[in-house]
Amino acid sequence: MEKYPEELEISQGAVLLFTGQRNLLLFPRMLPCFTLMVDILGRFMARFLVSILVACLPVCPVEAGQAAPDAHSHRLDSLLLNADFERAKEMLQRGALNEAVTAAQAGLNRSPRSVDGLNLLGMILHQLKRYGESEEVLQKALKINSRSTATLNNLAINFVSQEKFDQAERTFRETLRITPQDRSANYNLGLLLLSRKRSREAILALQRVHPADSSVLLNLVQAQLMAGLTAQALRTTETLSRQNAKDVKLHFTLGVVLASKKQYGPAIHEFEIANALQPRAIEILHDLGQAYLRNGQFSKAEATLGQGLELDRHSAETLYLLAQCLADQNKDIEALELLLRARKFAPENTDVILLMARLSMKQQFYEDAIVLLQEGIKVDAARAEFHAALGESYFTVGKVDAAVEEFKLLLQLDHSARSYTYMGLCQRHLGKLDDARGYLNQGLKLDPHDSVILFNLGVIARKQQEQAQAEQYLRQALKVNPAYAEALF
Repeated sequence: MEKYPEELEISQGAVLLFTGQRNLLLFPRMLPCFTLMVDILGRFMARFLVSILVACLPVCPVEAGQAAPDAHSHRLDSLLLNADFERAKEMLQRGALNEAVTAAQAGLNRSPRSVDGLNLLGMILHQLKRYGESEEVLQKALKINSRSTATLNNLAINFVSQEKFDQAERTFRETLRITPQDRSANYNLGLLLLSRKRSREAILALQRVHPADSSVLLNLVQAQLMAGLTAQALRTTETLSRQNAKDVKLHFTLGVVLASKKQYGPAIHEFEIANALQPRAIEILHDLGQAYLRNGQFSKAEATLGQGLELDRHSAETLYLLAQCLADQNKDIEALELLLRARKFAPENTDVILLMARLSMKQQFYEDAIVLLQEGIKVDAARAEFHAALGESYFTVGKVDAAVEEFKLLLQLDHSARSYTYMGLCQRHLGKLDDARGYLNQGLKLDPHDSVILFNLGVIARKQQEQAQAEQYLRQALKVNPAYAEALF
């Protein structure tokens, strides 16, 4: 199953595609399959899609100071000029970029003030990733016609490719100052603002795009979800889903967008429609099963992932999700069997390694967990969960010094309340109560309602003969978690 990536439109019919690390998938051109949780804020990387270009380029007028040719020579020059640009477009579409540059320059030699010709050359240079030269050519076109919205849009996209996002935004806004309803500028500005987490501004830009096709509405759903406007996002989703009832790719992508914001119920609805339209597609079954799992619908998740596994018995990702489903139902032994199979097919899959280690810890096989976690760290030393679990395992088997070293690494990777809690517990165990209190207070600043931190601060205060403070912490812990039995004593 393919998905809708983000794209920026280029004026005059061309399209600029933005992909990023784990970008959300929001425009009808397809990319390979994905996993459910998506990071939509990856850095932009830009490239041109050259399947559609300028349909025709007008012949420039005679320049000032130039003798007017006779009618025959003017028609001949026009034909030659059009032939050069047409050849440039043809070469660009074929991917013969250097030949395209030569042809475009030949056309511009005949009419150096052709704004359309300069735009074409700028596009070709951009495709060659010669962004500085492309920018220079487009700036030259603006000197000829400062109100050319096509040139402004292309220049803004060139700035995005160079990660000059502030200049890109200013240039899109200049286009809109000239033509407030410019479709490309509003759409592209909306995507740029969305990528920069300015979702409410993105909504305003996207709402000015008319007509609002599927790509616009998909981006609008994403912006509304990012802005916390869930009710509006779900209404937009319903409209989009209803208008594209038979579009399997759109329903699939819409499910991804919703699931990425933990709207699992609506996401499941869209995945189920996609599954009905295209049964037994492993990508749909994979993501539908994962959405069921995240939504706590374990029996449906197990059945759906089982169908996916029938289609590809070597899929480590599907085996992992099915194992996670079983583990969430306390079927640990069955889950471990699936994880062993998954590891045969993907020995360096860190999700598989981590879940195996956690299940080993749950079964109190801490030495086995330590070996697994050490192997996982060799694969991905920056994954905080490995260090947290390894430190906990060391601590449990009495290797407190080793645990402290792991938790030091954890704090470098993950400045969370959990990380400070781990270190605080180690220091408390070593009898370093002041150090323990310092780490726990750091964690409490990050999460004032963490019952474990409150409880341990209460215990430390009691040991330091601060009874009133101890009672206050323990009461707070019970208020947060009334079932915290240890805080009663």
